[in-house]
Amino acid sequence: MSVESSFSRLERALAENACTRRRAASLRQRAACAIGRTVACQLGSFTHHASRWTRLARVAAGSSEGTPRPGEAALRERARAVIRAGALPTWAGDHTRGRRGNGARCALCGEVISREQTDIEIEFAYDGASPRVEVLHLHVRCCSAWECERLKVEPVA
Repeated sequence: MSVESSFSRLERALAENACTRRRAASLRQRAACAIGRTVACQLGSFTHHASRWTRLARVAAGSSEGTPRPGEAALRERARAVIRAGALPTWAGDHTRGRRGNGARCALCGEVISREQTDIEIEFAYDGASPRVEVLHLHVRCCSAWECERLKVEPVA
């Protein structure tokens, strides 16, 4: 076997390896974007999958799958209070998107959603005498707490 043929085989193998690595990185990036979009879009759309999406949102927010994060009970209590007060609706919303925070205030906790955090944006369309579209911004943890509590709580009129 000549040195030239060994060298050419090595170059081909390195080129194929580099191409495979680029393709794998591209596929990982596309999968991460698709997962993010799926969680954001589905979080408020399917009530029969609410517990699954809430669990995924909890895991995405840093909780282990079975254990609630510290402060989650207080956040859920706050969600119940805000829903009872009528500030947050009990239905899933018409459109749900997840994106990078832009400085909007969270509808549940009132804190600013920074650019380093994910902003769950939920649109609610109201019909009737004064039709309008209301957009709520929530942290992932706050959205998870709202999802858990919105079906359990009856709003006080």
